[in-house]
Amino acid sequence: VGWTATIQYMYDGERQSIKNIYDTVVDELPKNPDRRFVSVEMFWLHRWWTDPNTTASRRESFSSLLEGGQISFLNGGWVMQVHPPSPLLSLSPSLPPSFSLSA
Repeated sequence: VGWTATIQYMYDGERQSIKNIYDTVVDELPKNPDRRFVSVEMFWLHRWWTDPNTTASRRESFSSLLEGGQISFLNGGWVMQVHPPSPLLSLSPSLPPSFSLSA
């Protein structure tokens, strides 16, 4: 998270921002049930979910898409590991924060 730009800039600083990705996914996936969205970083979901500009209706739509299997998460880590393949011991520090989000 944030290794080539600031976290704020990556989140909402340009047209292809993380915020725009999540907003677009939530708006467009319901139009085609065959489409899927897969994410690997819980950090960005948390940032988008807690953003005051993310509406309750978007959160509800996201939850429905998640329950319906159109949205899924791989790894479940707070951030994605940058060194493939990542040893299990290097993954473990990023996993507990994301597990508490899904409880």
